Amino acid sequence: MASETTGFFSRETETLLYLLGYQAQKDFCNVYAAGSFVRDMLLEKESQQLDILVDGDMVSYARNLQYFLPGKIHYAEPLGTASLQLPGHFNIQMSTIKNEVYVLSEEPDSQTSLKNELYHRDFTINTLAMELNPRNFCKIYDFFGGKHDINERTLRVLYSLSFVNEPLRLLRALRLEQRYGFVINDETANLMQTAIAGNVLQKVSRESIGRELRLIFYEPNPSKVLQRLQELGLWHQVFPRLTFKETILPRLQRLEKIFNRYQFENNRTYRYNNFIISICILFYGLSRHDIQYLTHVLRLKRKERLEVMELMEILTAARQSHANATNTEEDENRVVSFLVKQYAGEGR
Repeated sequence: MASETTGFFSRETETLLYLLGYQAQKDFCNVYAAGSFVRDMLLEKESQQLDILVDGDMVSYARNLQYFLPGKIHYAEPLGTASLQLPGHFNIQMSTIKNEVYVLSEEPDSQTSLKNELYHRDFTINTLAMELNPRNFCKIYDFFGGKHDINERTLRVLYSLSFVNEPLRLLRALRLEQRYGFVINDETANLMQTAIAGNVLQKVSRESIGRELRLIFYEPNPSKVLQRLQELGLWHQVFPRLTFKETILPRLQRLEKIFNRYQFENNRTYRYNNFIISICILFYGLSRHDIQYLTHVLRLKRKERLEVMELMEILTAARQSHANATNTEEDENRVVSFLVKQYAGEGR
């Protein structure tokens, strides 16, 4: 259930973790790094997102952190959460461990509340917690077999109604599957198919689906995730009125190569631009009416809708100037390169 690790993080991150644990000891509470931070550490990747679970007075603990950490802490006391953005894009999210007893443990002990808190997470690989208090610094708590699934490169949910209770986990599963090259285990895959057949995504707001879609386009290879959407029958639930065509994936793959080269040469990451340009790639060839409908369905912001419409009009004009082109691949490359130069190249 518990084990120790030396971790995989920079000296600066290790110092930060020590400070967080030291302050917890002074405030008579226990704190744990949890979720994606611990998962990525075991995958030998360093995360810029640190989720902290606080067993104690979270508000008092967060306030005391301000004495030695830069940045301003934002509180949501009714929810028992707080956040702190540090220089260098390092983000700390803090939340209170609820001291409630569930059926997971017949005999409550010191770790019952932590176990119950982690039980509500999406996949076992995100249920790992690492204590930061000095007495047990870097001790990992694994109640649901998360380390085993990481080692086996497997995605597995914790309970049978996971996708019914939180349908967005369908999209997260595909995103994590492609990011890490994991395999969704058979039981979880069957639960996904049942949930998809039941159209559970219809229970979710379009705003929420739009946020998950942005995360997909932030991935290094979003085309692989979109292909999985089509394979599992989720495409039209995410993109109504947008027909999945064979040309979509090659076009997106060309875009990914250009983005990777462009970002490498310029030593910058244009994540926001990636989303807008990728949307234009998907909408290429659609009527103005359908584009307006899809930008509304995907809940793009007003400024983003205007940018997409502007780019699509410019692209349509450029396409007409090459109406006699016979080489489809050259035409596709021209479309992708044109969008990158028009948008990402200007660094809007």
